[in-house]
Amino acid sequence: MTGSSLNARRCPDVYLRAKTNKTRSPTSKKLSPRGCGPKTRKQRRKTPTPISAKFSFPFSRVARLANISGKEAAKAFQKAGWRPMGQVGSHLMMAKLGLRVNLSIPQHKELSVGTLRALIRHAGMTVEEFLALL
Repeated sequence: MTGSSLNARRCPDVYLRAKTNKTRSPTSKKLSPRGCGPKTRKQRRKTPTPISAKFSFPFSRVARLANISGKEAAKAFQKAGWRPMGQVGSHLMMAKLGLRVNLSIPQHKELSVGTLRALIRHAGMTVEEFLALL
């Protein structure tokens, strides 16, 4: 066994093969059997953040956005100047003059908060402006 490093004692055949093979490029990775080579530590999980740090926004605004149907959302967007172009399946397509954006509003009993926020963002409005139109 040549060398007295820890890897040479643990896996002598890999160490000798790596020493004799000089045709590999310096950036290529050397193949080694499982269990040989440097030990890597698993990353520790971060300490959980307190709930107050995760949710810094008021809960009342989310609750108001949570129970809006597709029909109610379409009426609010019509008040903001969006006009219905047609319907594809269960989605109402709306357009506004001067904008290249089309809104596709699902006609569901209750829209998810993320879908509704995305529609509001695409329309160029804020949540407060949208809630004022309801």
